[in-house]
Formats: sequence, C-alpha cells, structure tokens
Amino acid sequence: MHWISRPYPRLAIAAAALAVGTVAACTSTVAGQPSAAGGALSSGNAPTTGSAPQTPVKPVAKLPFKAAETEAAYVRVMRPLQQWDLCAIHDVQAAERATAAKARFVRPGALNECELSVDTPDGKTSFSVNVEVSYEATEHSAAEFGRPGPKAPRYQKGDINGVVLYKELPRPAHFPKLPEFGTSCHFLFPIEYPLGAKVEVHSASNVMPSRDAMCGMADTYITALLPTLQKPPLIANSATTPQISLYGKDACVSMEPVFSAPGSGAGTTKFLTIEHLYKCGFGDGYGSPAVEFTTERTDMFEGKEPIQFGAIRGFVERRSRECNYFAPVDQPFSIDAKLAPFTAVIRFEPGNCDDELARKVVAATVDQPVAPRGGTTGKPVKLGALGR
Repeated sequence: MHWISRPYPRLAIAAAALAVGTVAACTSTVAGQPSAAGGALSSGNAPTTGSAPQTPVKPVAKLPFKAAETEAAYVRVMRPLQQWDLCAIHDVQAAERATAAKARFVRPGALNECELSVDTPDGKTSFSVNVEVSYEATEHSAAEFGRPGPKAPRYQKGDINGVVLYKELPRPAHFPKLPEFGTSCHFLFPIEYPLGAKVEVHSASNVMPSRDAMCGMADTYITALLPTLQKPPLIANSATTPQISLYGKDACVSMEPVFSAPGSGAGTTKFLTIEHLYKCGFGDGYGSPAVEFTTERTDMFEGKEPIQFGAIRGFVERRSRECNYFAPVDQPFSIDAKLAPFTAVIRFEPGNCDDELARKVVAATVDQPVAPRGGTTGKPVKLGALGR
C-alpha cells in the first residue's frame, strides 16, 4: 500500500453554499465516476447505481440553485446517490473482526450516514463504525483557521488492492484546537469530486486505543468494504428492516412551498443550498429555512407541542422567535431496551414560526413517491439492536 500526502481539504458540510458551488463545477460524467475536472479527490474509482429503478421525483417548475448548471449536476450526481442503501454497505462480521469487538446495533443518524456500534468483550470500549456520504471540497490554507501559514496535509492518497483511497491525517499541531469528543480516524472513498464515502472508526470511551490503532481498524474495515463500495447496495433491492420511507426522496423538492411562495426571492437573492444528500436549505445565509431527513429518539419529543401534519402526528419545539418542526414517518426501532426507540423524521427549521408552511413542507415530502423496491436481493440488514 502506497500513500502520498495531499493538501488539506475542507468539509463543505460546514458551508452549504460552497457545497452547491462545488457540485456545479462537476463535468458531465456518469454519477459514481470521477469527474474529468479532477480536483484533490478525483480517483478512478467507479461505483455505479447500475440499472435499478430510481425514485421518481415530483416535478417542480425549477430548482433555484445559484448557478445555472447546478440543477443538472444535482440531478446527475446527487439523485443516484440518494438511491444507495447506506446501512446495507456495512458488513457486521467484518467490522467485528476489524475492531475485535461485538456488534450492538445499526442505526442511521441523518440519512446520509449509518452507524454500526460495537463493544469490546470486556465492555470497557465502544466504537462507532460509520459510513457516510459527504462533501470533501477544495484545499485551503492554514490562514482560514485563524493563523497564517503554509498549506498543511490532511489526507494521504494511496491505494488498497489497486483502488484509490484517501487516509485522514492527524490535525496539524500548529492549527488552532477544535472541540473534540473522543478519537477517530477515517478513510475516504472518492465517488465524484467533491463527493466521497467516508468510513470512520470513532470512540469516546474512557478506555480506548490510540488513533494509530483506530486507523488500522478503519484500514482493515474499508478493505473489506471495497467490493461493496464499488457496487453499492440500492434501496430498490433493499432487505433493510424496518424500511425507511424517506430514502430516495429529495429534500430540495420538499422545499418547494418555501421557494415558490410569492416574493421569496428565488433565483435572484435567495437560492437552494445543499448540506448533504438529505438536507436542503433555501435563503441567503445563516438562519435560512432548511429541511432534513434524519432520525430522532422518540423521547426527544416529550415536552414538545403536538401538531398535525395531515394524518401524521408531529411535534413543534417553540422558542421565542423560531420553531423546529418534527414529523415522524416510519416504524420506530430500538437500539437498547433501556433507551427510547428511534424513528425517521422530517425535520423542518423555517427560521421563524410558521405552522402552515411546515404542513406544506411535510406534505411536499410525503407526496413524493416512495422509492421502488424491486425485490430483496440485497443482504438482510436489521436496524436497531442486533442481539449478537
């Protein structure tokens, strides 16, 4: 295995507007193949979505992205990735071997990621083994972290069995410290610049291995996952239970009631911004309305005000000048008998309090077709506690 240092890229997850701009820069390649435009993460890897049916999208007049070519790039790149069944990428036995631990549960967080939790036999150390589709964007200098200095390496480019990957390096000591919760290491499987699939091992236990040891675990695990990443499982063939009805739906289409309202400024002063596969905002900066498909523990709704979204009993968290709306849509699943179960939810943050607009956004999501299931040809994946 050979590794070559590469410049430190930034996560566009921290800046949704940048994410949209970088997607717009992609050339017209097939989704899942490297862009001819290149960039730090172009790779030669070519995972595909195959010929399986994609979720039909309810048509809207126009998705108001900032650049004219962004909508085409979004449909070409993002829509196929929304057909991936991310939890089905995990291999429980391979994760147990890589970490020398026992699997406890499988759980999606935001729907662009899925966590496999494992515990060591002595119960002293827990690991979160995560698969996430995320943005990895352009290089930047240390000055963007608050001090001048040369560009610092963040990734090493290398290959495993001839497949191009990027290994995360430790944060440079001269960079300002960020709040940390535990220790982690991840590898990046490039899809199409600037999108990649991150495979991460993380622990926040009182007793945990060194970061180098976690990088070894992540290395072992992503090596086992490479055939799956190159031919990812699709929701059309999903055997994941319980099924998540929000998989394959489009959060930007859900925002139609927001951007199609009279005087919204769509396409002139305000635009759609993409934070990840299942989160889309609309506006001109911080505090703009956004909708996200994610999971929440059901006890998080305690103390929140009930609200009806058509046939769905949801909840609203009211603050002085803004509200967060939650619409649970699927059967709950449990990761631990001592904890409340999780459920998939539509989460809408309008930046103010607007119950009627929230109802329209939930309806614009529910009305989108459910992803087609062509038969459970994939491997079975059970969300929640594994009982192993």
